[in-house]
Parts: sequence; structure tokens; C-alpha cells
Amino acid sequence: MERIQHEQQGNVHPEFQKEITKRIITSIQKLNSSLVEVNSTLCEINASNQSIEEFTDLWVTYTNNTNKYLDVMNGNKK
Repeated sequence: MERIQHEQQGNVHPEFQKEITKRIITSIQKLNSSLVEVNSTLCEINASNQSIEEFTDLWVTYTNNTNKYLDVMNGNKK
């Protein structure tokens, strides 16, 4: 009899714990939803930045080639 009373008293606030667990689950679901949205937005940003990266690579190559050409031309003038 004493053991049964002790087990019942061991979980004094089952409804409170259930409500807290429900809130935690809801918060985690909202967090997951937000993270999916952030991930989607980052994918869009990365896709739009791809063309900028390609242009930058072309520009760096062009600049390097131009500098080499100018060095050769200046060397020929000496």
C-alpha cells in the first residue's frame, strides 16, 4: 500500500509535465519550420550569387591577362 502511494506521489504533476512537453514539441516544430525557410532562402541567395561569382572569376582572369599583356608591351618599349 505504501509503495503504491509513493509511486503515485512520484509524478505529482503529470498534467503540468504533459503541457510542458506539448509546448516543447510545438516550439521544436516551429523552429524546424523556420530552419526550413531559412535554408530555402539561403539556397535562393546562393543561386543568385552564382552569376556574380562567375563574373568575378572572368574579371579576375581578364585583369590578369591584361596585366601580362601590358607587362609584355612595356618590356618591348624598353
